[in-house]
Amino acid sequence: MCIRDRYPGTYHYRFVVDEDGFTRVKIRYESLAGEGASWVFIPNFTPWINRTLSGCITGWRIIDTEELTGEEYYFYRILAFTFKSEGEFSFEIEFNMTVGAVIIEPRGIFFSPQIGFRSGEFGEAEVRLPQAFGVVRAIAIGQRATFRPSKIGDHYVLFSLLDNMVRLQVEFRTEAAGPELVRLKRGLFTFETPTRYRRYAQDILELLATTYDQYVDLFNVTLNEVEVEFFIPDFETLLSIGGYVPFTGRRLGDIRINVFYVRTIRGTLEIVALHELVHHFLWRAGISPSKLLWFHEGMAQYVSIEIADEMGYEGASWERERLLNEASILLNRYGGDLSFLQYWRPGYTPTDISMCYAAAYYIVSSLAETYGGLDYYRRFFLSLIHI
Repeated sequence: MCIRDRYPGTYHYRFVVDEDGFTRVKIRYESLAGEGASWVFIPNFTPWINRTLSGCITGWRIIDTEELTGEEYYFYRILAFTFKSEGEFSFEIEFNMTVGAVIIEPRGIFFSPQIGFRSGEFGEAEVRLPQAFGVVRAIAIGQRATFRPSKIGDHYVLFSLLDNMVRLQVEFRTEAAGPELVRLKRGLFTFETPTRYRRYAQDILELLATTYDQYVDLFNVTLNEVEVEFFIPDFETLLSIGGYVPFTGRRLGDIRINVFYVRTIRGTLEIVALHELVHHFLWRAGISPSKLLWFHEGMAQYVSIEIADEMGYEGASWERERLLNEASILLNRYGGDLSFLQYWRPGYTPTDISMCYAAAYYIVSSLAETYGGLDYYRRFFLSLIHI
């Protein structure tokens, strides 16, 4: 007996990635039961189609993810359905992902949409890359476990899904040794980007140029030329770093933005760009991250969220709520003592770095809330010229 025959139904996911990261997704459900019921995650904002291949669907509804999983998944909803057949029931769902994989040659990382289906069903998933690409490593990240593929080929990965709620991550190498780049300029900002991400780079440049005068007014300084670029992080840190500005001790480097964040909720990528710009203004104002890294990061978090919120970006309220929730946990854990922040330095990575960001944001935002918001810091930076 095939292992899948022990289950009431089977979900098979197929992800086909092209040379630019565009991904075609097909989900097939099959069951030998005469009748039954199941559910599966579908995109919330992306068009999708479905077709019944055998048997018939007797009822269906689209519901929020919280109703069946207890959690909110912003980009997804659930298709719940009942069916019957005289032999085998099967149907398919298809949709596309514009950026299923991020690619900056010679590296790329595929990160699947959220896989979710009814517990108790059998699941498997395959990822197919262009033949000129090569798989480097792959992993599945579930709620209950992290596990490796059951099979890896040169440009093919197969997973037996040990969890019904899971994401797949596959790193690969490309045939090209380097990306095709284009340099875009807007005011004093220059963005060197792979051509496939030109549209996103142009949007970021427009954002930085539009908010520049507001930053000048806030920090009471101006900048010279600023370079920006996309990067792909290490396999292990794909989701944990939005961007960074290298610091050598003598100067700040270019603004570097994790290209994966083009896939996040509207406003998140913008907050990352605005966040990194704050570091350049603080450095220009004479505040070095080598001694006051907590202030650098707290200000970068606070200013970027406030400005993004003023501009109507939905991601601002999400990011603010996330940081305040983490800060609340910290305050309860340490009894309000956040003095550990004074030991945070460039080159020293705490075990839980998110704790440092949340604590720094809490201090900076609490002062602002008490003394007048952004205008409080505007007065502060105005006063620095008299010190």
